[in-house]
Amino acid sequence: MCFHVDIISMGAFHGHSILIYVSKSCIRFPQEDQVPATS
Repeated sequence: MCFHVDIISMGAFHGHSILIYVSKSCIRFPQEDQVPATS
């Protein structure tokens, strides 16, 4: 689950601090794990 869309919107006001947190969240739940083995 990578919900960076909502976080980035709010993060734009705070700065890169939120963006960094988003990156860590995405790493914990990579899209590859969510998306089936299509490749």
